[in-house]
Amino acid sequence: MTHQLDQLEFTYGEPETLKRIEEIAQDWKKTCRVDQGRVTDEVTTGYHTWHDQRVKNVIHPPKNPSKHPVNPEPQDVLLESELTRKRLEKEMMNMKRRHEDELEEVKKETARKVRVALKERDEWQSKFEEVSVANSSLLARIQELQSANNALQHEVRSQGQTIQELKNDCDMLETAMEGYKAQYEAIRQEYFQMRERNNSCTQSLQRKEAEMQWILKQMREVAFRARVMADKTEELRGEILPKDELSERLINHLKMVRDQYDKIKGKKAAGSSGTPEDIQQTETNTDPMYPPGFTPPPARNASIPMPSVGQYPFFGMPIGPPPTYAQQRPIGGASPSDPIFVPDLDDPKEQEKLKCGSVESKDNPDTHKKFDLFEERLRMVEGMGMYCSMDAIELCLVPDVVIPPKFKVSDFEKYDGTKCPVTHITMYCRRMAANAHDDKLLIHCFQDSLTGAAAKWYVQLDRNRIHTWKDLARAFVAQYKHVTDMAPDRLSLQNMEKKTTESFKEYAQRWRNVASQVQPPLTEKETTVMFVNTLRAPYYERLVGSATKNFADMVISGEMIETAIKQGKIE
Repeated sequence: MTHQLDQLEFTYGEPETLKRIEEIAQDWKKTCRVDQGRVTDEVTTGYHTWHDQRVKNVIHPPKNPSKHPVNPEPQDVLLESELTRKRLEKEMMNMKRRHEDELEEVKKETARKVRVALKERDEWQSKFEEVSVANSSLLARIQELQSANNALQHEVRSQGQTIQELKNDCDMLETAMEGYKAQYEAIRQEYFQMRERNNSCTQSLQRKEAEMQWILKQMREVAFRARVMADKTEELRGEILPKDELSERLINHLKMVRDQYDKIKGKKAAGSSGTPEDIQQTETNTDPMYPPGFTPPPARNASIPMPSVGQYPFFGMPIGPPPTYAQQRPIGGASPSDPIFVPDLDDPKEQEKLKCGSVESKDNPDTHKKFDLFEERLRMVEGMGMYCSMDAIELCLVPDVVIPPKFKVSDFEKYDGTKCPVTHITMYCRRMAANAHDDKLLIHCFQDSLTGAAAKWYVQLDRNRIHTWKDLARAFVAQYKHVTDMAPDRLSLQNMEKKTTESFKEYAQRWRNVASQVQPPLTEKETTVMFVNTLRAPYYERLVGSATKNFADMVISGEMIETAIKQGKIE
């Protein structure tokens, strides 16, 4: 089979001969042989034409050999060298083309890398500019910090000087503290002495109070006698006043009553100037109750025996002044310190008034008022009229208090006057936080949080001085300020000791409760160290090395030591 060899025509020696020959050689490589026994219709279409018109590859030698020299090299050798040369040229061309392609690829890669490098250069340039700006700002910041550092160094030097001055002041304060400690010890000794004097004063006060009770008893006897005389005077008034001839006797009788009153008043002022025997003798030697020649009419109270003056064990001891009226509530608007008005019967004007007013005295309302006032004063002397009024409005500390609906009084912790008043005020206000804006309700409910002496103090408050809650709080804190002043301090904690009848845990709890009241508060280390210093052997010997632990661990260690002592493991 041929591959279009029938259409190939060229002349040897033309410029493109070698190219044609190379094409033929390449085409011959593709030629294949088909073995057929005979010509059939299966051959290609142009085969018969080619077969008829084919050019036979027969080269005839020239007829005149002299004109045509013989080529020294055979035709095949020339063709092979030409083909080798062409092949080498083709390989060179391929290599050149390949090199050009590679060069193009290198150029493209180089151009890409150049673009990337330019892009990176731009990025680095921008970053460099940013870094330059940041560097400039940092340099400015460094300058500012340098100046600030210089200022701080200057301040440190000044603070060092200040610290040195403070150290000097601290040394001075420590020196002064030593002096204050000595003064404190002196004041403490003085306090104990004052407490002893206070105890002696308390005992003396108790004796005075017993003496006052005796004087009150004497005053009641005097009041009883005055009441008996008043009853007899009333009876005499009903019998004598209608009769003018007995007026003089009545005047004499009233004079005698006044003389007896003056004598009793003089004895009361004398106090303990005499003995009970002298008083009894004086009563025996006094004038009779009625003037000579005057026979008293039978009275319904004539059979009432007069009280006798008994012996008093404290009679003759010095007594203080009687209680003033300011210590009692006013009764009926009258002052008990005022003497009972007794008319001067030596004065003729008083005698004339008595004669003229004897008839109208029965129906005169002023007379009844005077008698009522006299009876009220007598009740006050007898101790029966300590509270003048039983009006609920006057007994209330804050009038017109409004209790909110569904209001329920909280269960307050009762204050008895032995604890810190500020703490009690704080706890009360927190319990009443919902009604903290209502002063009247706060004042009214405050009595529910008091008991004992504190409740009595609340009852004795003057409503004219308590207008707001702040007034009551200030009065309460001022009343019990001595409790705050007597609060435990570090010295009292150091002086505490464990009782033989209490366990280690009970003593620790008692000591910690007292320590919680110390101001300023103790630190944890100070608490443990001070607690260990209050212990005795064998607790101190075994817990002194654990003073840096917390308080709870120390209590556990103390309980273990106590258990070991009970079991006989520790002597």
